[in-house]
This record gives sequence, C-alpha cells and structure tokens, in this order.
Amino acid sequence: MGIRIGKDMENDNATSGFAPEERLKSNNSVANVDIMQNPALLNLLRNLGLNQYEAQAYLALSLGGVNTAGDIATVGKIARPRVYDVLDKLQEKGFAAVKSGRPVKYAPVPIKEAIQTLKKHKENFLQEELLKIEEFGNSLDKNLERSVGTKKFEVEENVWTLKGRNSIYSRIGEMVSNAKNVIVVNSHPDGIVRKIKANIAHFEKAKARGVKIHVVSPLSSIEDKRHALFSNNSQISKIAHQVIDKKINTRMVLADDEALLFLTPETTGAEEEVGLWLKNPHMISSLRELALQK
Repeated sequence: MGIRIGKDMENDNATSGFAPEERLKSNNSVANVDIMQNPALLNLLRNLGLNQYEAQAYLALSLGGVNTAGDIATVGKIARPRVYDVLDKLQEKGFAAVKSGRPVKYAPVPIKEAIQTLKKHKENFLQEELLKIEEFGNSLDKNLERSVGTKKFEVEENVWTLKGRNSIYSRIGEMVSNAKNVIVVNSHPDGIVRKIKANIAHFEKAKARGVKIHVVSPLSSIEDKRHALFSNNSQISKIAHQVIDKKINTRMVLADDEALLFLTPETTGAEEEVGLWLKNPHMISSLRELALQK
C-alpha cells in the first residue's frame, strides 16, 4: 500500500472524522524521507526500550502523524506481516494511540507523555522486583538459620571487610537494629547526614526502644548554618541523644559491642569505599570512650 494523497486523502478525511492536519504529510515531506537515515533518533528510541521495528514505527508516526497500518509499514520500512503486532506493542508501551474505524488509524503519543508512561511502567516493575528480592531474602534467612554452620556475624569475636557503600550501609542498618543500649555515629557532617538518612527507619526504631544515639562530628567546620546538624527540626536532631562537636580522624559507627570502621578517605567513591566490621567488646568500649570524651 502506498501513501495516498489527493482525492483518496479527501475521501478518508470526509469519512473518518480526522481533520486534514491529522493526515500524513505531503509526499515530498514524508514519503521521500528515508527514516533509516536517522540512526541517532532510532538509537535513542531503542535506548528507551523499543525494539528496532517499534522505533521505526514510532519515527514514522512522528513524521507522518495519524495514519493507517499500511502506510506506517511503508514509511517505517516494516514488514507488512509484522506491522500490526509492532503497533500493538507500541500502544502497550504508551508510544501510540489508536482510533477505531475503517480503516483503523494510529497516532504518535507526544514523546514527553510517552516517557512519563514508560517511567511509571519501570517504577512498577522495579517495585515488584524489590518486593521479590525482599521475599527471597526472608525465605533464605529463615532457611539458613536452620542450617548448621551458617550463623554469620554471631561469633563472640569476629572481623569482616566490606566493600561498597551499599554493603556498608546495610551492615550499619543491622547494627542499629540489634542495638539495645548505645549507638555512636562519627563522621564528617555530610557523612553523618548520609549514614543516618540511609537507615533512618532503623535509627527511629532504636530511639523508640530507648537506645541512646550519640552523634560526633566537627560542627565548627560547617559553614552553612542551615545544615541538618544545626536544625532542631531535622531527622538527626530528633533522634540524637546528643551531638558532640569533635573531630576524630577515623570515621566509625558503634552499636553496643559492634563497630564498623571506615578504612578509606571520605572522598572515596561509593563503589570503592571499604569498611571493617568487628565484634570485640573491649575494643568497642575503648573506641566509644574516645568518641564520647569531650
């Protein structure tokens, strides 16, 4: 099927209810355009999750506006047997709209609107994946607890090296969740905010249990007086038993008889950060005394 112009186009407009501006653009402006000469646009559409035919179909719709499947196949250089499946998928993904009639017409959804729909699909998918991970993790945790020799982090004295901020912060969350008496968080001001916010729910529950949370940081180095460590309404102020203005070269988090020491400088990238977790009541007691001594 070719791209129709002239009387055929006028007849379609009269019978389908589409305004003339919705029809495919003139033969010179669209029909002679080779969409395969737009590899950059096609690649961008592929990066959004469209396959090659879907990207070609959307580009054809964007160039031509409302049109039939046959004309889209011609302009989009799509195999005729595939074009309806391609357009259905494009509609499912939020990139095309359909108007019933004889013939059925297709129109491009504006790219900004299509991207918002795509983002919602991705958010829903990721939320489902996170729930699955949590379910799998709970199931593994229950099963591993029954296994012999798999009780991790339960030896009286233990030392482990952790790499990557996500792993380190997850361990901090476990430490805070298990704390019964006292927690000490020592870092530079922005690091304090980052560590507590990453595990704010654990810290809030610890405070509710009666755990005393001490924050140690060089407050005098903060130039912005609107910083969270100065604000009475910040999450840190609400959970902290006290905030001590003190500089200690070693960044660390202490929770009862557990400690996590940061072995890399504060300027280290998130993926390269290294921490040392240890459980040694005598050493942690000495570190806590050092941190809280004014």
